[in-house]
Amino acid sequence: MTTGNGTARTKDLLFSYGTLRPAHAPSEIALAVRRLRPVGTGFVRGRLYDLGKYPGAVLSRTGPQIVGQVFELPDDPEILRRFDEYEGYDPSHPRVSLFVRRKWPVMLKEAGQKVTCWVYTYNRQPKKASKITVEDAPVALPGMTISESGYLPIPHKNKYGRDYGPAPDEGGVYPAVRK
Repeated sequence: MTTGNGTARTKDLLFSYGTLRPAHAPSEIALAVRRLRPVGTGFVRGRLYDLGKYPGAVLSRTGPQIVGQVFELPDDPEILRRFDEYEGYDPSHPRVSLFVRRKWPVMLKEAGQKVTCWVYTYNRQPKKASKITVEDAPVALPGMTISESGYLPIPHKNKYGRDYGPAPDEGGVYPAVRK
């Protein structure tokens, strides 16, 4: 991919430790998630908390590993907008968002290479939430209906109860980008 002046631009990457992975994506975002291209397994450092209906990652430069998948995002800004909506993140009001999307260094396990990825992180103090340890994660995460930042008990609504925008068509194209 190139920018307007002909220089190369790298693709954006996303680190997912929950339902923004194809095998765990709920129907509301499944078509968008299927458009992600897998890069490999990676990890960040910090703490993963069991917030009841969903987990939340609080990142740090040190701390235990939080293992997840790294994906290459397609050249479609609508995908990140859909993920933001699903995760309850409002880029124009990050301080009041329950979760925020931020760039963070991720270590790719197979390649031993550090890459910068978008990561959805918990934007509150976890207070009395219990920590999910590396030993717990393989048991706790795959079988739960969870998201990086939200559980969707009502289809087609985000965790704030707002309706999602129109769903993509069968080709994965959202109405906002149809010509």
